[in-house]
Parts: sequence; C-alpha cells; structure tokens
Amino acid sequence: MAGIFKFRFFMREKRWSLRKEKTENIFNSMIVGMAFATGWTPCVGLTLSSILLLAGSTETMYIGMFLLWFYSLGLGIPFLIISLAITRSLRIVKNVNKWLPALSVINGWVMVLLGVLLYTGQMQKISALLSSYSVFSY
Repeated sequence: MAGIFKFRFFMREKRWSLRKEKTENIFNSMIVGMAFATGWTPCVGLTLSSILLLAGSTETMYIGMFLLWFYSLGLGIPFLIISLAITRSLRIVKNVNKWLPALSVINGWVMVLLGVLLYTGQMQKISALLSSYSVFSY
C-alpha cells in the first residue's frame, strides 16, 4: 500500500492451465462469473447495503427504484465499456501496465487519506456537505 510495505505473499499469482481444446460452454462461463462475484462481493457489499437502506427509507417506492436503477447503471456501464475497450484496443490496455506501479502508490495514499478522514470524523462532515446538494428530500 502506497509503496511503503510490499508483502510478497499478496503479490503471488496462481494460474491453472486448462486443456488446449476449445471447451467453451455455459458452465465454464458460470464458474468464471461465480469466481468474479466472490472476489467482487466485499467491494460492492457496503455500497449496495447503503443504497438499499437509503432506497428503503425514501418516501415512495419509485424514488427507491430510481436510486437502485442509478446504482445498477453505475455498476454495469463501466463493465460494458471496459469489455468493449478490451476487445477493440488490447494494445492500449497493455500500455497501461507501465503505469500500474504509480497507480498502485497513488491508490494506496488515497486509501490512507480516506482512513484518516474516517478516523478523525471528517468524512461525516464531507458526507453532510455533499448531501446538502442532493436533489431528493428525505
């Protein structure tokens, strides 16, 4: 994180070599989807639970549906864009690899900053300030 600590254990990778035959079927896609969902769940869980609580406390069901619809769009559209970008411009994605160490350090410092904001209670003030710009009245 932030280039200060480097845990080699977390940097390891394990790849399974599959048969060279083409074995594309619905079950392989389902297994890949389940593996992706397992890794993605901790990232989505907190945000989704917050959106569900917010949607459940709205005045009407339609406002809650609207919030969940935008959450779904915000979650799904980037995946669609990335899948289209990867299939059309794999060369550009490979060029991003040279920036990954710098991006890792930047992301680490952003996480440290957010942790400090949470610890000191400043994140609540920022959240309250940003909620004053909400278009919904609860």
